[in-house]
Amino acid sequence: MPGTVPNTALPIDAQGAPVQILSPLTITGDTVDLDPGSASANVALPTGSQVIRYAASVECWIIFGFGSAATATAAAPSMYFPVGAETMAVPRNAVGTLGTHLSVIRQGSTSGEGTVTRMK
Repeated sequence: MPGTVPNTALPIDAQGAPVQILSPLTITGDTVDLDPGSASANVALPTGSQVIRYAASVECWIIFGFGSAATATAAAPSMYFPVGAETMAVPRNAVGTLGTHLSVIRQGSTSGEGTVTRMK
């Protein structure tokens, strides 16, 4: 359309349409380390997290929890997490309270690194 200015706030797809994205917040404290190891480890999610991005350098198992007692195991109800990064909603309990912790344990014998980032 002549005389219009494209929306430069969003990336553009191959057809020229804006693509909605989530990006990390820029507030200090919105990223925490959670490295997969041979024993279950957990971390408090950044305050107010509704959507997080977890990135891991090794295969692992994760589970959300509602306190520091959250414990991941290499079986259900923990979720298998492949190498890479995934954005996910923080689950709520039966009364609507958001999860407060994420727990991780590695799959196999190779240690790795992991990071939790608050996206919303």
